[in-house]
Amino acid sequence: MNQFLDELAQGTPTPGGGGAAALAGALAAALAQMVANLTIGRRKYQAAQEEVQQIQQRAEELRTELTQAIEDDAFVYQRVITILQHRTSNNDQTAIQAIEDALTSAAQVPLNVARRCQDTVNLLDRLAKIGNEHAIADAAAGAFIARAAIQASVLNMKANLKEVKNEKIKKSWLNQAGRIEKAVNTLVDQIATDAETRMTTIQEPGRRRLRRTAGN
Repeated sequence: MNQFLDELAQGTPTPGGGGAAALAGALAAALAQMVANLTIGRRKYQAAQEEVQQIQQRAEELRTELTQAIEDDAFVYQRVITILQHRTSNNDQTAIQAIEDALTSAAQVPLNVARRCQDTVNLLDRLAKIGNEHAIADAAAGAFIARAAIQASVLNMKANLKEVKNEKIKKSWLNQAGRIEKAVNTLVDQIATDAETRMTTIQEPGRRRLRRTAGN
């Protein structure tokens, strides 16, 4: 973690915002794993055990994929830089196509990050409902972080798509990104509301004992 942060601070083109967004997404997935693990094996949540175990496994997969995307983002953008540095002419058709391919790849990685982060938000939504009540705030925090990662990823995708000539790809990916952002914004707001509501119903063991004593 410290090594990545040091590299991020260096003032070089890579790693950059795309890698930082992927890291944020990985953090959100790790929080989903945390909440799931705090739920698994607890008798109070016995009815949800099977679903939570599946969520834990999927969250681990997403964390792995998002962690890999940190390196992928730096690799594909460095490829763009390398091609631009080595082209010999603005009319070199081979170089033009290579730049088109590189920019398309550089746009696809953050779009994939946004997709994985949306999957993560969906898991966190379920955990906020059925997971350990003492980790509700962690589930909501993960959702907020994942939403920020999506916003950053979409912006990076748009920046790399700007010079892409394939209008079909541009239109498709921009539409996908718009749908992801809209759906996630709505869901994260709902997660926040659900978390606040559920947290107000939590009773500490000591308080329950006091109430029973008062009733006697």
